[in-house]
Amino acid sequence: MRGSLLLATLLCLQVIAGIAFAQTKSEPAPSQSMSKMAIAQPGEAGEVIIDGSIDDNTAVSFLKLVQAGGVRTLRITSGGGYPVPAMVIGNLVYDNGIALVVDGHCMSACASFIFMAARDRTVGDLGLVAFHHTDATMERLLRGKVHDPAYEHYAQRAKFEFAFYTKIGAPLELLMEPSLVEDIFCYVQVQDPNGSTDYGYRSKYNMWTPRPQYLKDNNIEVKGFWPQDPSSFLAAYKKFLAAGPALSLAYTNGKPVTKETVRDALEPISLCADSPQEGNSLVK
Repeated sequence: MRGSLLLATLLCLQVIAGIAFAQTKSEPAPSQSMSKMAIAQPGEAGEVIIDGSIDDNTAVSFLKLVQAGGVRTLRITSGGGYPVPAMVIGNLVYDNGIALVVDGHCMSACASFIFMAARDRTVGDLGLVAFHHTDATMERLLRGKVHDPAYEHYAQRAKFEFAFYTKIGAPLELLMEPSLVEDIFCYVQVQDPNGSTDYGYRSKYNMWTPRPQYLKDNNIEVKGFWPQDPSSFLAAYKKFLAAGPALSLAYTNGKPVTKETVRDALEPISLCADSPQEGNSLVK
């Protein structure tokens, strides 16, 4: 009930009341194709299409279509976006039993908060689903810096993420485990176009696609395509690179962890020196 109450509050703040809610971008290095903001559009009978990055307008347009009735399937291609609107969309998908079809790729906030919220998930041929850090991760990595604006920036949002995962029954460690693979080593401060301070990170790898065994171990059911081995992963990765930015993706099993052990494994980080982001696709 507590998770439902928090999500209801979030939904009211973010969508219904339209109150501005400070957010963090989910794309690690958005290109033009990744950062195109999406508006939910009606598709075939009972379908809604989201193609692009997720922001407030994406969530509002999806909410209106769901409220109009008859939405049975969400077809999505998204490199990520803002986590709060993604949680709003995921909440609607979960509450209304809407099936999810990944037509191209579903990454970052799309993977963490929409893909995981769907009870019926299908991935199209050579589609790619990839997870990366969340605000829950960054709050943990910045522990000990409770008076740092960066810590406060993430700590508030981490509560919503844990409440959301509790509601949808997703493994809480998945909010943080991708960062163990990404190897995040420092954070950066950047200025938004409106002049406010935002925060990002630097890491060896951008995102993580788990191997099938990880899905099986965590009861994450997926129909359609999922890379079964390094060769099929590289085929999907090559298809993604043809349409998206050159992100470095890891394809591993992950490690047997719990929320507590993964929290302990995340080493604190500091503000970056002037070091470039680096890394290539990792298969192991």
